[in-house]
Amino acid sequence: METADDAPPHPALRSVVEWMGFTSADAKYQALVSVSEQEGWGLSEKISHYTSTSELSAAESEIFEIEASEVAALFWAYERYENLIGSMTAYFGEFADQERTDHAKFYRGDCQWSFDLAVGFMASVCGLPGPKCLSWVAKIVASQVRGGLYDRY
Repeated sequence: METADDAPPHPALRSVVEWMGFTSADAKYQALVSVSEQEGWGLSEKISHYTSTSELSAAESEIFEIEASEVAALFWAYERYENLIGSMTAYFGEFADQERTDHAKFYRGDCQWSFDLAVGFMASVCGLPGPKCLSWVAKIVASQVRGGLYDRY
């Protein structure tokens, strides 16, 4: 399980992650997206066609049809889903109980990951269309397949 020590290395992001004054996961999500966009999240400069889960290469952008301007919203929506199901607690853990109440239709049990529920939850919290969220989840699955985590799916 991830902890706040695994938070992004960016000082501004770390301060948002660690600040406990947010009244809701939505408020924290909006702050994280805003800071991420200010820090220039978008396309990665990496030569490789594959990136970490918080980055997007030019090839991935083309393959998954994800715009650079959508990276922060999609990344943090997916992290929120991972927190909802309890597979990590680093970013939205303090809101897990409330999230499970507010988004009960997307939660089926601790660490019970679902492709469909992940996409539905992301679309619900970030406001982007389902196909865009589906593309992000497919990108995550592809990167995890490359990393040897395929057995989860």
